[in-house]
Amino acid sequence: MVAREPVTYGLGTPCKTSPVFATQHEKGALARWLNLLAERDLNLTKLESRPRPDMPWQYLFYVDVEGNLAKPETARAVEEPRPLTSFLKVLGSYPAHTARAPRP
Repeated sequence: MVAREPVTYGLGTPCKTSPVFATQHEKGALARWLNLLAERDLNLTKLESRPRPDMPWQYLFYVDVEGNLAKPETARAVEEPRPLTSFLKVLGSYPAHTARAPRP
Protein backbone atom coordinates (compact mmCIF):
# COMPACT_ATOMS: atom_id res chain seq x y z
CA MET A 1 0.00 0.00 0.00
CA VAL A 2 1.28 3.46 -0.85
CA ALA A 3 0.41 6.64 1.03
CA ARG A 4 0.94 10.28 0.07
CA GLU A 5 1.98 11.18 3.60
CA PRO A 6 4.39 9.10 5.72
CA VAL A 7 2.74 6.75 8.18
CA THR A 8 4.53 6.09 11.45
CA TYR A 9 4.19 3.07 13.69
CA GLY A 10 4.84 2.77 17.42
CA LEU A 11 8.28 1.78 18.60
CA GLY A 12 6.92 -1.57 19.77
CA THR A 13 5.68 -2.48 16.29
CA PRO A 14 8.13 -4.73 14.44
CA CYS A 15 8.71 -3.06 11.06
CA LYS A 16 10.63 -3.33 7.86
CA THR A 17 12.07 -0.27 6.14
CA SER A 18 12.55 -0.03 2.37
CA PRO A 19 15.28 2.16 0.90
CA VAL A 20 15.94 2.35 -2.86
CA PHE A 21 19.41 3.42 -3.92
CA ALA A 22 21.96 3.46 -6.73
CA THR A 23 25.71 3.25 -6.37
CA GLN A 24 28.49 4.38 -8.63
CA HIS A 25 29.41 1.79 -11.25
CA GLU A 26 32.62 0.69 -9.55
CA LYS A 27 34.05 -2.37 -7.85
CA GLY A 28 32.81 -2.91 -4.29
CA ALA A 29 30.28 -0.04 -4.24
CA LEU A 30 27.33 -2.26 -3.30
CA ALA A 31 29.40 -4.21 -0.76
CA ARG A 32 30.44 -0.99 1.02
CA TRP A 33 26.78 0.09 1.28
CA LEU A 34 25.67 -3.29 2.62
CA ASN A 35 28.58 -3.43 5.09
CA LEU A 36 27.47 -0.13 6.62
CA LEU A 37 24.02 -1.62 7.22
CA ALA A 38 25.56 -4.69 8.84
CA GLU A 39 27.81 -2.54 11.05
CA ARG A 40 24.66 -0.76 12.29
CA ASP A 41 23.00 -4.12 13.14
CA LEU A 42 20.30 -3.89 10.47
CA ASN A 43 19.22 -7.29 9.17
CA LEU A 44 18.77 -7.35 5.39
CA THR A 45 15.66 -9.29 4.35
CA LYS A 46 15.48 -8.42 0.63
CA LEU A 47 17.82 -7.20 -2.09
CA GLU A 48 16.69 -6.75 -5.70
CA SER A 49 18.23 -4.85 -8.57
CA ARG A 50 16.57 -3.26 -11.58
CA PRO A 51 18.19 -1.36 -14.46
CA ARG A 52 17.92 2.43 -14.27
CA PRO A 53 15.92 3.78 -17.20
CA ASP A 54 18.05 5.67 -19.72
CA MET A 55 21.25 4.92 -17.78
CA PRO A 56 23.15 1.96 -19.24
CA TRP A 57 24.97 -0.24 -16.72
CA GLN A 58 23.39 1.59 -13.79
CA TYR A 59 21.06 -0.21 -11.39
CA LEU A 60 18.58 0.66 -8.66
CA PHE A 61 18.76 -1.57 -5.60
CA TYR A 62 15.56 -2.22 -3.67
CA VAL A 63 16.27 -3.26 -0.10
CA ASP A 64 14.19 -4.28 2.90
CA VAL A 65 15.77 -4.18 6.35
CA GLU A 66 14.33 -5.02 9.73
CA GLY A 67 13.83 -1.77 11.58
CA ASN A 68 11.39 1.05 12.23
CA LEU A 69 12.18 4.59 10.99
CA ALA A 70 10.59 5.87 14.20
CA LYS A 71 13.72 4.60 15.97
CA PRO A 72 16.52 7.14 15.57
CA GLU A 73 19.17 4.44 15.23
CA THR A 74 17.32 2.88 12.26
CA ALA A 75 16.79 6.25 10.58
CA ARG A 76 20.51 7.10 11.00
CA ALA A 77 21.63 3.68 9.76
CA VAL A 78 19.56 4.01 6.57
CA GLU A 79 20.68 7.59 5.88
CA GLU A 80 24.34 7.21 6.84
CA PRO A 81 25.40 5.42 3.60
CA ARG A 82 24.05 8.33 1.49
CA PRO A 83 27.57 9.52 0.52
CA LEU A 84 28.16 6.09 -1.07
CA THR A 85 25.16 6.49 -3.38
CA SER A 86 24.30 8.45 -6.47
CA PHE A 87 20.61 8.18 -5.51
CA LEU A 88 18.83 7.27 -2.26
CA LYS A 89 15.16 7.38 -1.40
CA VAL A 90 13.67 5.80 1.70
CA LEU A 91 10.21 4.57 0.78
CA GLY A 92 9.19 4.20 4.43
CA SER A 93 8.52 1.67 7.15
CA TYR A 94 5.66 -0.77 7.43
CA PRO A 95 4.64 -3.46 9.92
CA ALA A 96 6.45 -6.74 9.39
CA HIS A 97 3.83 -9.42 9.69
CA THR A 98 5.07 -12.92 10.22
CA ALA A 99 3.11 -16.04 9.42
CA ARG A 100 1.45 -17.83 12.29
CA ALA A 101 2.71 -21.26 13.14
CA PRO A 102 0.71 -23.94 11.34
CA ARG A 103 -1.83 -25.81 13.44
CA PRO A 104 -1.62 -29.60 13.61
